[in-house]
Amino acid sequence: MKAFILGLFFTLITISLHSQIVSGPMLGTNTMREVHIWVQLDREAEVQLKYASLEEPEDYHYSNPVRTSFDHAFTGTLIAHGLQPGTTYSYDILVNEQPLELKSKSVLNPTDATQTDDKALVFRTQPLWQYRSAPPDFSFLLGSCLYTNDPQFDRPGRPYGNSADTLFKSLSNTEAEFMLWLGDNIYLRTPDFDSKTGIYHRYTDYKSKDYIQEFWSSIHHYAIWDDHDFGPNNSDKSYIYKDLTRQAFMDFWANPTYGRNQKGIQTAFRWSDCYYILLDNRFFRDPNDMPGSDVSILGEEQLEWFKQQLISARGSFIFVAIGGQLLNPSKMYENYANYERERSEIISFIQENDIKNVVFLTGDRHRTELSRLEKEGAPTIFDLTCSPLSSRSYEERLPENNTLRVDGTQVSEQNYGRISVSGAPDDRQLKIEIFNTKGESAWTRTIKAE
Repeated sequence: MKAFILGLFFTLITISLHSQIVSGPMLGTNTMREVHIWVQLDREAEVQLKYASLEEPEDYHYSNPVRTSFDHAFTGTLIAHGLQPGTTYSYDILVNEQPLELKSKSVLNPTDATQTDDKALVFRTQPLWQYRSAPPDFSFLLGSCLYTNDPQFDRPGRPYGNSADTLFKSLSNTEAEFMLWLGDNIYLRTPDFDSKTGIYHRYTDYKSKDYIQEFWSSIHHYAIWDDHDFGPNNSDKSYIYKDLTRQAFMDFWANPTYGRNQKGIQTAFRWSDCYYILLDNRFFRDPNDMPGSDVSILGEEQLEWFKQQLISARGSFIFVAIGGQLLNPSKMYENYANYERERSEIISFIQENDIKNVVFLTGDRHRTELSRLEKEGAPTIFDLTCSPLSSRSYEERLPENNTLRVDGTQVSEQNYGRISVSGAPDDRQLKIEIFNTKGESAWTRTIKAE
């Protein structure tokens, strides 16, 4: 009897010490040879990927193990390496060499469901098409301004965010290869701004919502930030905890890289025949009311890097993600028009160097609209603002006179977007679709590559 009680005691101790998942796994960076997968646990442990292609399911491979720690909110980004292009892999998360019990499992590509268990975790690498075939058609989702209510820390009164259950069901049911988060992906609250505890609580609260777990593992995710995940409302480089929020961003997202010289979060990646430049509009930003006209959003070093990326980019379309509107000429709120010198320099650089098919992807404004800048003899530039996902939406509160807005594209309710790139190599086009949170179409526009 004593032996039985003692054995039961140690069994209970073992169970109580078993790591549990808090959020994830989330699919991040996807290339032909590597895929990044993020996960958050509830305690310190050794976490590792075990993966195999569907063609050779018994030929398992393992990622290098990562040790989760309190300092990084028990998060870890695992890298599946040595992969083959255009190949589907199933994977498990191992914690202390044991399979992790997950909150939710989903198949990445429904066409593969017949090849594996319908609850298997899978990912598919990008295909090697260059010099072999036409560029693959693909789609990606986008959106900004996701406010998840937290009554304990929210302002009293009407909740600022709407329930996101329906939104994420729609997102999960909208076919795409990846999601591009355009900033204000979380909203730091007043108690969060001045402590690591507050900042990491806000990220954990957001990423661990039950209704979002399936979405994390169903497609890949890339992100930038804006003021509310960088710091307080309309924050800039004077925010003294920006190094802390930068570390939190790196801990909770699985982007390809994070800034340069341990500053900022800018990066770039390629998908099919398109190039993506992800900019940081906060870390280097001068205050809006800084005296003088030579104020900057990107800062000199990032602006030079951005120009280099534009010049060297090769692709049917070049997508530039940045938190706030660039083309809108109205000097209101935080529009780039308030930074006139730098805005003009960017636009002139694109026009003078004949860089075609540049599409800015922006958020921030709590409404959606498409802007278009045309100049005779120069390439057309577009700016798709897509906002908000679940935070409060607004009509124009003051007449902005955005003379570049494409008629019929303003949406003043919660929404998300999908961009699909398709067509023959010499006739590529992108299709922009905006949906409400129920997945119902708000508008569609098609842009042909110049």
